[in-house]
Amino acid sequence: MMVFVWGIPLLALMLTGGAGWREDFDDCAKWKCVPPDKNWRYDGGKIAVADTRFYAQRGNLVVEAKESTGSLMTMPRTDLRRYPILHWRWRVRNLPEGADGRDPNRDDQPAVVYFGSGGMLSRKVLAFRWENLMPLGHTGKVVYAGGIVTANYRCIRNHTSPVNEYVEEYVNIAEMFRKTYGFLPEYDDYVISFGANSQYTKSHTIADFDFIELIKAIPEDLAENTEVIK
Repeated sequence: MMVFVWGIPLLALMLTGGAGWREDFDDCAKWKCVPPDKNWRYDGGKIAVADTRFYAQRGNLVVEAKESTGSLMTMPRTDLRRYPILHWRWRVRNLPEGADGRDPNRDDQPAVVYFGSGGMLSRKVLAFRWENLMPLGHTGKVVYAGGIVTANYRCIRNHTSPVNEYVEEYVNIAEMFRKTYGFLPEYDDYVISFGANSQYTKSHTIADFDFIELIKAIPEDLAENTEVIK
């Protein structure tokens, strides 16, 4: 399995990891209902559009979008100066037919990870998308909610990635956010979200998240087999 690292200096690959926050969705009692507790909440729905479903299944978070949109968010309350690396494992079971985020009329994704900071009047977001037809590495920016939300996105997976096969991602989220927006959020001023959209292509997609965590650095034993993408 190939592991990808986004925005991480080569020196960081030689350091030892260590989790500062982790959610692996294995607590069956906690995830019996979604959102499971006060630390998670649903966000991002639209009027007259169905809500994307989130539910636990065999220790995974399932994200099911049936002509829908929405996201599930949490606030890790973890110091990004100590734990700057966002690491997760995900897969998609299928793709929205004909979807391409470059076209507003086909802007659907079976899975997205968001990292955002800000308040009621200004929110800054990084989005890591699993796309269909959008080329790998393609980046863009969208502004919505009357200019309140600015989202910079990157396509890190697309139709060239196998379906029904888990892959892992490593993102130096602290470095990327600071480089993009000029500041590093405090420990209690950012959220991490999962999302999916399928309303434009009238699709029904399913994706799974095995875990997500914030860690100190890339584990040393992965350094030689890790492809660094900048």
